[in-house]
Amino acid sequence: MPVDWTRIGPLPQVSPWRHGQRTLTWEQRRDQYAALPKTGLTIIAELATPVIHAERDRTHLDGILSSAAITDHPAPSKWDKVAIVPLPIDLLWVSPRGLPLWACTPLMVSDDAVTSHEYWHKRYPTDRADFGVKLRANTSSGRWREYRMPVAAQSASRLVAVAIGHAAEVQRLLDGITHIGKKGSMGYGRVLRWSVVETAGVTPDDILSRRPVPVASRLRQGDPVPARGWTPPYWYAPHWEDCVG
Repeated sequence: MPVDWTRIGPLPQVSPWRHGQRTLTWEQRRDQYAALPKTGLTIIAELATPVIHAERDRTHLDGILSSAAITDHPAPSKWDKVAIVPLPIDLLWVSPRGLPLWACTPLMVSDDAVTSHEYWHKRYPTDRADFGVKLRANTSSGRWREYRMPVAAQSASRLVAVAIGHAAEVQRLLDGITHIGKKGSMGYGRVLRWSVVETAGVTPDDILSRRPVPVASRLRQGDPVPARGWTPPYWYAPHWEDCVG
């Protein structure tokens, strides 16, 4: 049975007028995306540099698409951390709070990958110290504390996800994404190209078996995992629920 897209919410707010003309609202974009024909898709990200995943060994495709859709919107959104961004992806379920379970898996490694230990460094900017009021800073604690933090990076030639959506619109949104994962400003997760290929035989069960699914949806059986992210934004803890997978 089709899921009611109008139950998604709350949506981001935009100014109704821009440069004297009425702007596209997120309600209109939601309705446009709901009406698009959707097919099985294989999404491939070809990488140039190691990626530091936001969660374990995966990066969530619907989170990337949400960021791309916000950037792509013709009128700036009055962004709210609890707002839901419509996507050109099919809906599998909408929670009582209006949170969507999108029909896509995370981006995961499709071939041999090498995990390496990288380090983030924070250093006091001594080259700019002369501009400060105090020429000496406490680098062992407080704001200017220096540290060296180990992180796990994954080197792989490709990351692959499976989805049910509109190929052309998904491709258009992803073409604007140049980096994925954490620390893109440092060069990690550089994407050479995105490929979105229509794939026959993709079913909702194929997707549900490879992504976190809220226990409350009753769409997947298995041992539950205590509260975790399952819908964008994944970091927003008030939206977390007990999940399977």
